[in-house]
Amino acid sequence: MVQFRDLIQPGTLKEPLASIPAPAVTPSLPDQAVYSSPISPTSNDVLSPRDHFTLYAELTATCQRCLQDAEQEQRITLGALPSLLESLVERMGHEGAELLRLSTANDRGFSLASHGVNVAILSVRVGMELGLNAAELRALALAGLLHDVGMTQMRALLHVPASLDPAQRVQVHQHPLLGQRLLERCDDIPPAVRDVIVQEHERYDGSGYPRQLAGSRIHEYAQIVGLMDTYEAMVHDRPYRKRRVPSDALRTLIDEQRAQFRQDLLKALLRAIPIYPVDSWVRLNTGELARVIATSSRALLSPTVTVLLDARGQTRPDALTVNLATEPQLKIKEAVADPIR
Repeated sequence: MVQFRDLIQPGTLKEPLASIPAPAVTPSLPDQAVYSSPISPTSNDVLSPRDHFTLYAELTATCQRCLQDAEQEQRITLGALPSLLESLVERMGHEGAELLRLSTANDRGFSLASHGVNVAILSVRVGMELGLNAAELRALALAGLLHDVGMTQMRALLHVPASLDPAQRVQVHQHPLLGQRLLERCDDIPPAVRDVIVQEHERYDGSGYPRQLAGSRIHEYAQIVGLMDTYEAMVHDRPYRKRRVPSDALRTLIDEQRAQFRQDLLKALLRAIPIYPVDSWVRLNTGELARVIATSSRALLSPTVTVLLDARGQTRPDALTVNLATEPQLKIKEAVADPIR
């Protein structure tokens, strides 16, 4: 039985296993940059967070237009999506940390468009970890972006403020088939992407829907998108529940849902997504609360943080920035929800 801790590669972590807090267990990465990939950037220009936000906003707006076409059962036109996805893949291979941060930020209300963009970004990152080339990553990103297109036909169910009842669940289980039908008239979308749309809710152990496919019968892109769809939903608020912190979401995927996903995909996810992402909050062994401001591939369990609240939850008079990798007496006890929101 594979547990979260079993995915560690012995002898490669910088910290001894006994010192690792429970939510932080993860395999180590090679010493190269976390966002290294087979994609070669075409420019050496350093992009600002605003540049990345602009791309994120353009992707969201274009995705929204595609979903509006689908909702009205019109032929979906991709418009600027191909060039935007090319930019996405290029930037993720060059300096993807800011796009990853945007994909897991919880400061926007839920929408199918933003959910699709988030899943696309996360899927590309995992696809890079798996060694997919640029063309494959663009197709994967398109699949991630449009994976819930069938939900445009049942938008009322998106905002139900409670868990779905059995009848509603049966209805939702039809949305992959609706999505496949909506894309049949769109010649711009490759057949593989249409396969992903109808298969991304299938699960490796056969427990998914709509056709209960299992194992290698599920397209690899659908397995990646399905995993990232699940993770993205966990780390964002929904009308019927609050978000989970990333470390708890990862632990749930590994310890409770591991049979639903290939182990190599789970390992790729753990290598690709920071346990403690930038802007997340942690409680230190001193009881103080700190915000993560930087992560490093050399010390995934010891990010750089700014200590903002003391052990009583009071604002510190002097914010203290600490690289936990160089301060062995300070350790993360647990990840916590944002205490200021």
